[in-house]
Amino acid sequence: MKQTGYAFAYIGFLAVLVQGGLLRRLLKPGMDGARTIEKTITVVGCAVLALGLWMLPRIAGGDQGFWPFLGICALIALGNGLATPTLTGMASRHVHGRAQGRVLGLMAAAGSFGRFLGPALAVLPLPANFSELARPLDPAAQAVISHGYQTAFSGSAALIAVATVCALLLPVPKEDLVEADPAPLV
Repeated sequence: MKQTGYAFAYIGFLAVLVQGGLLRRLLKPGMDGARTIEKTITVVGCAVLALGLWMLPRIAGGDQGFWPFLGICALIALGNGLATPTLTGMASRHVHGRAQGRVLGLMAAAGSFGRFLGPALAVLPLPANFSELARPLDPAAQAVISHGYQTAFSGSAALIAVATVCALLLPVPKEDLVEADPAPLV
């Protein structure tokens, strides 16, 4: 349990570095081609996140897997730290000012739903009596559980890969629709 907390703290620290340091430098205000670089960062972030999610259940366990685990956590933090803020920025530029609140609210709701649905679906491959199995797990149970984790993380990686393709195909708006919105909301 303690190691899980450390892993989450490590990922959070890396996310702060990516969003507060790296991303800020990549998206400097007034930069020419800022919308194009935002799309590129989104695509790269989604691709790195998909790769990290796919790799995570495939690393070796035990002491040999500690450093690869930290490296893959870094990939996940980097991908998420690049993709999430830039997706939000892109979404706000693809709608008129009146609809921005709704779109950003829908994005937040979809993110919350995904954070609920992902873990709920991830436990489906586990045996129904998982919490009652004797520890350490026998090799047959361990194989079933390992396959379940690989299935869950591979499915997540596939969904992020689809998001990568969608981001790649999304046109870059020539101007903010907020600026083009003719009438203020009364």
